Amino acid sequence: MNQRTTHRLQPLSDFLRGRTDALITLSFSEIEEIIQSELPEYAKSGFGYWANSKSDEGRRRRAFAWLDNHYKAFVDKDFDSITFRRVAEG
Repeated sequence: MNQRTTHRLQPLSDFLRGRTDALITLSFSEIEEIIQSELPEYAKSGFGYWANSKSDEGRRRRAFAWLDNHYKAFVDKDFDSITFRRVAEG
């Protein structure tokens, strides 16, 4: 288990770990199925929750769930989903 990933998103981190897909698009409901919990409303209504910046303090800890697995998150508000785009390791 990644100690930096917040507990709520650990299942998402586990889901992304080891994947090599260039793009993975998940609806908010699919993410909720993966994490077995409802996302907070602000995760579905703004870009901040899915910011691609790391910090060991505060709300940015959740970004480790995808950034540590070599993905960046992009909000697609029209389709109610998040696309995780693979980035180069390094």
